[in-house]
Parts: sequence; structure tokens; C-alpha cells
Amino acid sequence: MALPGGISAVNRSLVPVLAEFCASRGAPLTVLSLVESDLDRPPELPAAARFWGARRSKGRLFARLLREAPGRPVFLYERVGLATPTVPLAGVGAARVLLFAHGWENWRNVRLRDRWAIRSAELVITNSAYTLRRMQEAGTPFRGVACPLGLPAQVPLAPVAPREPSEPIELTAADGQARRLGPKSMLLVGRIDSTERLKGHTQLIRILPALRRKHPAAQFVFAGPGDDHAHLAALARGMGVGDAVFLPGEVSSLILAGLYHACVAYVMPSRQEGFGLAYLEAMNFAKPCIGTWNDGAEDVIEDGRTGYLVRDPEDQTELSGLIERLLDDPAHARVLGLAGFQRLQARFTAEAFRERILALLEREV
Repeated sequence: MALPGGISAVNRSLVPVLAEFCASRGAPLTVLSLVESDLDRPPELPAAARFWGARRSKGRLFARLLREAPGRPVFLYERVGLATPTVPLAGVGAARVLLFAHGWENWRNVRLRDRWAIRSAELVITNSAYTLRRMQEAGTPFRGVACPLGLPAQVPLAPVAPREPSEPIELTAADGQARRLGPKSMLLVGRIDSTERLKGHTQLIRILPALRRKHPAAQFVFAGPGDDHAHLAALARGMGVGDAVFLPGEVSSLILAGLYHACVAYVMPSRQEGFGLAYLEAMNFAKPCIGTWNDGAEDVIEDGRTGYLVRDPEDQTELSGLIERLLDDPAHARVLGLAGFQRLQARFTAEAFRERILALLEREV
């Protein structure tokens, strides 16, 4: 896939910005990673910065954090749950803690220790105005500011709105047969995991039988890794649409680009996005997007101008009706997609994110 994962992609965009900021202040930068080892140094990290990997051990990471504490440093955490060791230090003013909060885990069933981390932070930076609002509604007092994300720096920004290629794409459908994608395929990219069934895969399969009665060529492509492919394939076969649902798993950047080119729209009626970087990827291909109100999509998609927002993904009439608007009128879908491409270029490029985060750091640190 083009992106490893949402937060990982944000981190790869954030690291060079932090290095630029620290260099401007003459301050050292150390990047500590929970998952990687020392050999996994990010290529975006300048030689002057230090890098250390905990090899998936929270114990090693927490011990290293405490060793870094003398001198009242500024800690910036990309996950609230990693800030536990420095909560006491922040509480007594021995360290300055900034948190970057990304999604629903920061307002839904928040652990007590994470509430302490949020409360003790000098500043909580959120990936969208939606995430900021939901965290404020959760009741934990904190000082926060929204810093909307941008297209990750490792994803090439299209200089002009792309045109659809003529090369056909063939994938194995949920019925086990190799089939060609037609002119009415729709795409959803993201993890397909049994513990995260809120991105909209199930809802889309359930509306497909009725959708195909009006648009027999309608197809859904669900690209992404995870352990729930068999469940979705069985659901599609059980509903008689196994020939129109494709689950190719994790795909290369080249194949993913072909899927974006080929689709009519990017459809992710999710209820778990703090922002939704995949919408930006689709906008980079000038594709209209369908997302959900009261979700991070509302910060990205302009309802009726760059795509549509559904109020309830479980409302099959509402969801299928929005998709039908795009399938009924391909010219209208292209107009929405072009408006989304222009919105991306104006607000959500990697450079726009760089400028936002730099301005925030200059003001707050």
C-alpha cells in the first residue's frame, strides 16, 4: 500500500519538521520509537538527530524516557498512551509535555492513566477540529489546538488532476473468480480487521444487492491488510454479490494508484476516523469522497462540493442514495472530484501541514 498506516505516515511527515524546528533553535532532537530497533532509523531524520528504538518493549522505552528527563526537556508524544512515565514530571514542572492526539481512543473509553496524561500536558495537538471537539466533550480538562494533517510527504502530490488510464485491472473477486474492474467500481482503502469494523465495509456490502438492481456494473474494492477478509468475503457471497466485491489485501503503490485511477469514487462511511488520510489520497487522484458526519471526514470533505457525508452509515437508503448520485451522473462525480483536488492543493498538502505545525511550534515551544 502507499501508506504504512495513518499515524506512521504522519510521523514520517512530522520528523523532518521537528528537525527543522530544532535546528532553528539550536536545540538537539532525539527520536525514540516504541516499535523499531536502532537499525530502523527513519531516512527523513537528519544525521545530527539521535534515534533509538525500544524494539516493541514499553519497559525499555519508559526507562529511556526517564533517562532523557534531566534538563527539563520538551517531550512530544505521538500517542497519548506513551506519555505515562513523564506524567509526574509534567505535574511538578520538571518536563514540558506535548501530545499529538489522532483519534477515537482519546475520547472513547479513555483509560484513567491516559486522562492523567491529557490533563498534565502543556498542550494537546489534535489532527482535526473534530478530534479536538470530541476530546473536549469527553470531560477531561486540557489545553488543545487543532492542526489539520496534510497529504503525507512520501506521497507524490499530483501537479494536475490525473486522468483515468485505459489499462484494465483484473482482481480475484470474493467468489474466487478473476474478474475485471468495470467503469462503476468504488474503492475503500484501510485495515480490514475484526477488531475495527467501523470503517464501513459491512454496510457497503449490505447495500450492494439493491444498488446493483439499478447499476448492475457496481463493484466495491476493499484494499488493505488485516484478519477480516474471510468474514467480508463470506458476507458478500451470502448476499449474492460475491462477484462484485474484491479484497486484494495489501497492495503495492503501483497497484493502489491503478485502483484509485479506476474507481468512480472513494467510499469510506467510517465511524472511527480522527481525520482520514485516505480521503486525501483519493483527492490527489481527483476522486469524490463519501464519508460520515460526526467523524473526522467532516474536516476534509465539503458536503455537496467535493463529495458527500452520510449521517448514518446504517441507513441503507441514505448511503445507497448518495452513491447512486455519483453512479447516475459521472460528469457530476468528476466535478466533485476536481473540486476535491483543488481543496487538497489549497489546504492539505504536505507543505501546508509543515507550515501549520511549524507556526504552532514557534508559538508554543
